[in-house]
Amino acid sequence: FKKPVQPVEYQSKSRYDDNTIPVEKLKKGVKYEKVGDGRYKEIVEPLAEVFSEEELVNKRLFIEIEYLKALTKQLGIEMPPLKIEADFSRVKEIETATKHDVKAVEYYIREKLNAEGLTQLIPWVHFAITSEDVNNLAQSLQLKTGSGLLLRQGRTLSGRLMELVTEGKDAVMVART
Repeated sequence: FKKPVQPVEYQSKSRYDDNTIPVEKLKKGVKYEKVGDGRYKEIVEPLAEVFSEEELVNKRLFIEIEYLKALTKQLGIEMPPLKIEADFSRVKEIETATKHDVKAVEYYIREKLNAEGLTQLIPWVHFAITSEDVNNLAQSLQLKTGSGLLLRQGRTLSGRLMELVTEGKDAVMVART
């Protein structure tokens, strides 16, 4: 009989658990970081802003306000032009109390309407619309903006590739057959 093998505790601990690699380990001009921690930061930085939580709050606010405008118009309720600026920190403060992201935007709009003396509009904020409706539309706007950025970057890349093809069209290359 063989002696039973004792289980060994395995720890998947990296030498670089703090997500950094010492400078001496870096190749010249190459930055090593985990993908989620910034490997492509310079390339995707514009997208990070578009898909940030703060921008999602801005888009939710936009959707809620546009919906309120359409609803009041349909109901024949007089509504003056609204200019409600998003205050991300205030919305997050409300969210801490409500534990609900879209509800926080709704309460924020109600606060602003109350401060402007437009209390007759407060009952119509977020009326007959779900949080999912708001999120779907807000995220769609983010995707539209993000895809526009990607398309512009793709066109730039395509243009550069065409330049390289044109420059190297007469270059002789050794190839295997």
